Amino acid sequence: MPALIAHGNIQRAPETLPIEFVVVGGGVAGLTSAIALSRVGHKVTILEQRDDFQETILAGGCRFAPNTTRIFYRWGLEEELRKISIWARYVQFSRYESGEVVAKGEWVHDFKVESDGEFIQMQYGAFRKLLYETALKYGVTVRANSKVTSVNIKPEAPSVTLESGEEIVADVIIGADGCHSLSRQVMFGEQDYMKRKNIVMYNTVVPVEKMAAVPELVPYLERDKVGMVVSWFGDRYGVMGFPSTEIKRVQQGDVYNLHVYTPETTPMPIPVSEVDSAHLVQAMNGCDPHLRKMAELATQIYAVPIVERPHLDDWLHEDGPFLAIGEAAHPLSSGSIYALSLAAADGMMLGRLFYHLRRKDQIPVFLAALSEMRHKRVQEVWDVQSTNPAAMSMPPGVEHSEGLAAAEAMGDGRALTMTQDAIRAVFAYDPEDEADNWLVQWGLMRERTQSEAPLTFAVAIAHQNEQTEG
Repeated sequence: MPALIAHGNIQRAPETLPIEFVVVGGGVAGLTSAIALSRVGHKVTILEQRDDFQETILAGGCRFAPNTTRIFYRWGLEEELRKISIWARYVQFSRYESGEVVAKGEWVHDFKVESDGEFIQMQYGAFRKLLYETALKYGVTVRANSKVTSVNIKPEAPSVTLESGEEIVADVIIGADGCHSLSRQVMFGEQDYMKRKNIVMYNTVVPVEKMAAVPELVPYLERDKVGMVVSWFGDRYGVMGFPSTEIKRVQQGDVYNLHVYTPETTPMPIPVSEVDSAHLVQAMNGCDPHLRKMAELATQIYAVPIVERPHLDDWLHEDGPFLAIGEAAHPLSSGSIYALSLAAADGMMLGRLFYHLRRKDQIPVFLAALSEMRHKRVQEVWDVQSTNPAAMSMPPGVEHSEGLAAAEAMGDGRALTMTQDAIRAVFAYDPEDEADNWLVQWGLMRERTQSEAPLTFAVAIAHQNEQTEG
């Protein structure tokens, strides 16, 4: 296996066979995939139906775990990420109704996070803009206002057709256009569904200068680019709160982000609608007075009904090189820390696998391997976050009563144990390492045993599943 060139530079090995990728969708999954693939020498075109890379609407705050930031740092993005993010050094669990602190700690010391990365939080729009600019630096062709209306999947030279009628041909097509997408139509057909979970997530921000004028809210604010994530938990209600730097306000100040989860008493428009602070205050019935004050000060409030959508079992289409990734393959709850991290990891693994491409008959093998490994990983994260309050994507109690009971009995000591379990199960994972391990364990063995006849995509999927089950 050839050694990688210095981090931050294009890592194409002399033996790598460069091919052409078309990525449908310019979100985190699509942009990360494009960067990962272009870094190792492949030609990538992103097709995005909107033109909002400079200013993403309906954005709000986002968080990334250490295993994700570690790889972005490895790629040479540490300095740029630090400019737009805040270090989430502390974590606190509080009761939704009273604000009483049940458990708290410091990720670095109390919770013993050992990683080259860090928990960071920032505005999604700022992060997406950074990925967009990085993709351009690596030579990715980014085409905005390019809506894909159909996909022609075949073993060789698959293509997409734009709304304009233009057809674009590639060696591989990546579907990274989210949960309300053409990719899901292509993969699921009539079997896709959407089920309301009777929960609404309100994605909003509070200007820091307004919070700073209220003495009891000052402890929630960041100091010297260091912040605290607070999880308020209650029966069917919950809030995740954290500071970040807003893309429009880098010079003026920061914002405090709130992801508020409440019961959906009246059906809200899907996928999103804008509401005012009075609506938010009313929805946050019986909350901690500190939370109520934040809600009164909130601006840019977007209501996102939480819906359940099925995950793909196989991300690779059986007819040819069309691979669904990100929320097109595994939609998660709005506001989840895992949605963006998992989407980014899909792209990171894709680039690592195709760093080792030598022949075109390896394409179905690599795509099938990614499908199987990433599907398994998403399920592992889902299982952990369903029961461990320290790893939950939503505050304990919003969706599962078991999570509320665990949080109620947590305390600092139990929080330490749960957080260490979460770190081992969730935050210590490295998708590039898993790709390398697969190549050593299965990829090289396949190279020694494969016949000269090329694999079909359906057979590649079946072979990969057999290897894993065996």
